[in-house]
Amino acid sequence: MWTYFSGWGFITTLLQMSWNDTALRTAYLMYLNGAQNCASSPGGCSGVVTPPPPQPKICLEPRVTIQQPTLSILKTAPSNPLVVGQDTENRRGADVQARVKIPPVIFTWYEPIYEDHEVCEPSTFVGGEPVCRTETVFKECRKHVEHLPDAVASLQATAALEAASQGWITGKLGQTHYGAYIHQANFTLIPGLGSWTGGCDGGGTCTATGQALKVPFADPGTFDLRLNIVTTGTRFMGIPITQPRQLSAEGKLQVYVTLPALVP
Repeated sequence: MWTYFSGWGFITTLLQMSWNDTALRTAYLMYLNGAQNCASSPGGCSGVVTPPPPQPKICLEPRVTIQQPTLSILKTAPSNPLVVGQDTENRRGADVQARVKIPPVIFTWYEPIYEDHEVCEPSTFVGGEPVCRTETVFKECRKHVEHLPDAVASLQATAALEAASQGWITGKLGQTHYGAYIHQANFTLIPGLGSWTGGCDGGGTCTATGQALKVPFADPGTFDLRLNIVTTGTRFMGIPITQPRQLSAEGKLQVYVTLPALVP
């Protein structure tokens, strides 16, 4: 029916295609709304719909630069801390300090700047006034560099007696000093025995300092110090730029004991 009402157009097309490449054509498929639904046809949209040209990017994409933070945790005093009970003069234990410095996150973005220009064309009437209109024209990309603070949201510090030191206390020390045992192998320094404070300056650099003073270490040996912090992440104009980070640092603390000489 379609062929009949279209003036044998389909049959003519089949005969022409068959003649051109000597391959017999017996069917001609028609897809309704081909331009709108060309993706569902066997040949796809090639040759049916001309894709629009890609839009040029006027300005560069934003860029984020994360700088390296510095963290430390260490014993500050005394020089050679003794176990509790042997420091009879000062009875102070040991002081532990944690420090954090986080440089700002550098966020670079580019703002497209436009200008309005008046464009006039001659009137189509003789002696008429020119016809003018205002067109917005791209001028330049303006670069912005933001220093975003990534503040310390939480700070934790711990101390743990090394396994080798625990083995020395229960093994070798226990052989020469009857009853030697581990008093406290783990300490929660901050929060708990100490506290911390932090903030950010006008340039986006954030710092935090924590202290645990006069920690009563009762076991001799090497303690592993560990500092863990979580940052807030950064935002610009209400939009998240970087996610919160988890950072850590480690240190060592040696606690000494004075052993009396055993006289056989």
